[in-house]
Amino acid sequence: MEKVDQKRIKNTGVYGINIVGPNSIQVIVGANVQFVADEIEKLRK
Repeated sequence: MEKVDQKRIKNTGVYGINIVGPNSIQVIVGANVQFVADEIEKLRK
C-alpha cells in the first residue's frame, strides 16, 4: 500500500479509507457516491 497516497485521498473529502488487503483499499465516500460513480464512468469511456 506504499503506492497509495492516503493523505491525498483523504484531502478530497472522503469519510475514510480502509486497507482491506495487501493490494486492496476501500474508500468510504458517503452521500456523494453517485457523483463519484458518474465521474468514474466518464473516465472509463
